[in-house]
Amino acid sequence: MQIHYLIPARAGSTRFPNKNRLLVPFAMELLLPNTRMREDVTLSTDDTRLIDEYRSTVRVIERPEHLCQPKTSMKATAIHAADLLDLPPTCLLVILYPTYPCRTWQDICDCVEFFVNQRAKSVLCAEPLLDHPILAFEWLADHRGQPVITSTVYRGQDQLDCFRLCHYVVIIRVDELTRVNNQLYNAETHFFRLKKRPLDVDHMRDIHELRNRL
Repeated sequence: MQIHYLIPARAGSTRFPNKNRLLVPFAMELLLPNTRMREDVTLSTDDTRLIDEYRSTVRVIERPEHLCQPKTSMKATAIHAADLLDLPPTCLLVILYPTYPCRTWQDICDCVEFFVNQRAKSVLCAEPLLDHPILAFEWLADHRGQPVITSTVYRGQDQLDCFRLCHYVVIIRVDELTRVNNQLYNAETHFFRLKKRPLDVDHMRDIHELRNRL
């Protein structure tokens, strides 16, 4: 079973400029003792500092401008990397978003084992919800709102068992990349259940939380 690890790290970030310069090292330190870095790991980025820092350690894809836009999907980035690397259709592409710096090697191994045991084609993670989606409303004009989910259920014990999609660890067969949507999901996707919500670094305040955990 061939496994290849992809670290996507676009330079631009609207809410937290250059955050990947702080976060990519966490992923690299995780992979360094557990993989053949040059053969098994690829960094896809347009950040010249990251390119210079890691080009001698892992494979580096200098991402073209059309894949560096705020609305660029991870699906497009993954397909671009798989094509350039000429990965075989049955290769498992493990995508490690840098924004999860508390991820462990055991977490990755557990997800790979789950993938194999489920005979899956793609695996995403499922994290607990803070609030049930039945409580979510869309704002309307004049301080009114309408429910996002239409349901007559109101008792907590009658509500569906729901979860939040999470890209903590993403595993997908290369030949499945064209069949998933931009969230890397389709009806065949299996979900690995996380026990708690992981730290997802998207704002400067999350860096403070990260420092408290280290």
